[in-house]
Amino acid sequence: MRCTRDRYARTHLSGARRYFNVVLHAHMPWVKRAGEWPFGEEWFYQAMGDVYLPLLDALARLRAEGIRGALTVGVTPVLLEMLRDPYLTAKFDEYLAARAALLEADAVRSSGPRQRELARDSRDSVLAQRDRWIHIYERDLVGALREYVRAGDVEILTGAATHAYLPLLFDDRSIALQLRTGIETTRGAFGVDPTGIWLPECGYHPRLQAQLEALGIRYFYADARAAAPSGASPLVPLRLPASPLAYFASDPGALRFVMDAEDGYPADPAYREFHKRHERSGARYWRITGRDAELSEKDLYDPQRARERAADHAAAFAAIVLERTSAASAGAPYMSLAFDAEFFGHWWSEGLLWLEALLYAVRDGGAATFCSPSAYLERHPPTKEYALAASSWGEGGDDRTWRNDATAWMWEELHQMEIRSIEVARRANSSGPEFEQAARELMLAQSSDWTYYATKGGAGTYPQARFARHRDRWAAACAAAGGRPASKALADAYRDDSCFQRLDASPLCRVPA
Repeated sequence: MRCTRDRYARTHLSGARRYFNVVLHAHMPWVKRAGEWPFGEEWFYQAMGDVYLPLLDALARLRAEGIRGALTVGVTPVLLEMLRDPYLTAKFDEYLAARAALLEADAVRSSGPRQRELARDSRDSVLAQRDRWIHIYERDLVGALREYVRAGDVEILTGAATHAYLPLLFDDRSIALQLRTGIETTRGAFGVDPTGIWLPECGYHPRLQAQLEALGIRYFYADARAAAPSGASPLVPLRLPASPLAYFASDPGALRFVMDAEDGYPADPAYREFHKRHERSGARYWRITGRDAELSEKDLYDPQRARERAADHAAAFAAIVLERTSAASAGAPYMSLAFDAEFFGHWWSEGLLWLEALLYAVRDGGAATFCSPSAYLERHPPTKEYALAASSWGEGGDDRTWRNDATAWMWEELHQMEIRSIEVARRANSSGPEFEQAARELMLAQSSDWTYYATKGGAGTYPQARFARHRDRWAAACAAAGGRPASKALADAYRDDSCFQRLDASPLCRVPA
């Protein structure tokens, strides 16, 4: 089991049983040859440089400190496919070289010695990262993460193949395709059988229960609002009635110290300002400065000051972990806090500094014992049952963030695509390349990113265009599967949408139970 007590922790001296784990959910939609900037491939390259590479660096330091069981990482299957795609990994080389060149130009041309120093430091950081990417990780981040998963340092979560919002899919066979493809992708990438899943958008519906059980899933994560009517503490997992399936929810009282938009730690004036960027390089050389400061009023960033604030906030949060777990009525409280991985390093530049310092502070202060979700469930099986209702993390805790007046047409078309896919599966060879590509395009069209961004805005018409592209390529593949000549759209699909090469589309052919 992966419950560990570091030699510095004092939890065992007091006899307390308090457990702690941080969940990082990493996801990006498929962006290969689907635009570059401001929407498209550069999303992925930024996440690689800001989040995924630094996270692996942090894992190496945590291992050196003997910290195990502190982190659970969910990497969506579609992101796993991008991380292993030769085209995208080669383009990331080019991205790093271009970033270093832009920062070098800033170091020469920027006005003022402090900004030039910041530019030089940023350039050196990118060059060092490029060296690690090539020589340490050998351009294989999945392989590097696999070592931590197999050693038990990190627990891995699986997910639906393309992060589809499962409660709104029309046919259970379509849900089966998403789940089975996702689990097989995770298993192939890491060589383990995943027992935990991050349901896309924390979207749960009772119709998912039987499929999750049949696929060997033993736990998932739910929105805290959906579990609240149970009356149970958020520091203990619950179990679905008459089921082996358990579910965790984050503690809202602890999360607010990080996630509150105005008063959370990331709003500290010392931290890097996300919205102000250099006009030529896009680099961020400024700090937040103040809540009401205009972009023109932002002061230059002070890295040392930011590191000090991250350490201060980590120590403060470790005390919150101790306080809240000590006060819990549960016999073995388990604080499992879930975040989007991209929040750390991209949106909150100092987020990984804070996270790493937090784990050291929890260890050194004896606030809690690090424990993976599966190890906790083995040691402390849930005793309370609660029938979780249909729910999500979205507005109102329901489906409206993904289904609304702006996206209803997408769902209508998706449902017709599911029906047609099942019809084609009955007539065509479900193992043929044309039908496999149709299933691939169906899943890519189902990505929750398109309906989310269409609802929230901020990405122009990109989400609608991406949905339409996958719909049109799906139609071309279905036509070819039915015997029509292959079209240019199908050729483009084979080239661009090359994920899940070992796809088994047979779930679409099965007779529903």
